[in-house]
Amino acid sequence: MGEDDGFAARVGTHLRRRWRLTRLIGVGGLAGVYEAEHTVGRRAAIKLLRPEVAAEPDIRARLEREARTSNAVGHSGLVEVLDVDETDDGTPFLVMELLQGQTLAEVGARDPLPVDRLLTYVDETLDVLVACHDQGVVHRDIKPGNLFVTTEGHIKVLDLGGARVREGMTTLTEGHLATVAFMAPEQAAGGDVDARADLFGLGATMFKLLAGRHVHLAPDEATLATMVLTRPAPPFTSVAPAPHDDPPLGWVVDRALAFLAAHRYPDARTMRGDVWALQRKRRPPYAFACHESGPSPHATSPDQPHPPSTAAAGELPATDPQLPVFPASTPGEEATPNEATPDEAAP
Repeated sequence: MGEDDGFAARVGTHLRRRWRLTRLIGVGGLAGVYEAEHTVGRRAAIKLLRPEVAAEPDIRARLEREARTSNAVGHSGLVEVLDVDETDDGTPFLVMELLQGQTLAEVGARDPLPVDRLLTYVDETLDVLVACHDQGVVHRDIKPGNLFVTTEGHIKVLDLGGARVREGMTTLTEGHLATVAFMAPEQAAGGDVDARADLFGLGATMFKLLAGRHVHLAPDEATLATMVLTRPAPPFTSVAPAPHDDPPLGWVVDRALAFLAAHRYPDARTMRGDVWALQRKRRPPYAFACHESGPSPHATSPDQPHPPSTAAAGELPATDPQLPVFPASTPGEEATPNEATPDEAAP
């Protein structure tokens, strides 16, 4: 019997005599996700823990944390958790809004992503991260597989179960909650993790989708972990194919991927200001200031202080004469809500 067969066997059954599991959407390391229908006709997604891990207190706490964190932040770009319950045999499950669409990993695997579309997705992700970080919540697992593109073209950030409030700790063993390829060095090392680890994950996501490869290339996970711990990311423009080998875009990706957290963007708002500038074909103010006079993002020792921002968060700089300018409809507006319908689906 395959590892997914136990989940597949539940299709057609009921949970708590209220939810009928109509379709298995997907299976992960800790849980399976179903499309389900309530007795009153409402459709939702059900995340059901694997029976073999359901009794572990840490895993159960992670599921409950996902529900509490999502509702505490209260951002439309996070999957809404509607209920937490247990099956008759004591297996915990979440009831979530049902999303329709694909993960960014699936979208990127199907077709190369145009830069302007990816920047829109990055902008919306940063809007979610601003809200999370303002609440002291660090996601810790930002990667293409946890960024869901709805059929309306908006981003939903998935899987807050691994999030920590304030400056949480993680180790490489626990870090399999986060994919090593998208993990910041300090997270892999088991050091203090703050909001800048999420910005690293987003930078690694941009790198993968635009360069067509991971930040580090390794034959196995053990080697990859060593590289994450010891080597800075290569300069984006040195590996990205044309036309993605654009210096301003590279400055932003490189700054998000700085090996030392102190050399990255200080917060999601500042990074979002640079993304807005890129969307308007303007020079990204913070990344440019660091490129001109700040520490190298590829430095592995704190030999220079992080320079102050030359523009307020979200402020657009003067037009760079070497870059064309075109009108943009929305990227410069602060915290534009991401619209989503209540019946969109989550994997």
